[in-house]
Amino acid sequence: MQARIDKLRERGDQVVDLAGTLRRDEAGATAIEYGLIVGLVSFAIIGALMSIQGVLGDNVFAVVASALANI
Repeated sequence: MQARIDKLRERGDQVVDLAGTLRRDEAGATAIEYGLIVGLVSFAIIGALMSIQGVLGDNVFAVVASALANI
């Protein structure tokens, strides 16, 4: 019985060590931050293009689309 308790304590210590390591690891948080920044920038670009479309008209985007299709 004591051997099982010792194994459980050892496993518990391993889990605590793993949790501490994961808590100190900041690589995932940095990737998430960059992903959020890219998302916000793309949202701003799409919003700007949508507002420009109303001013310039649909013809400008059709000309650009046909020019890209010919490439």
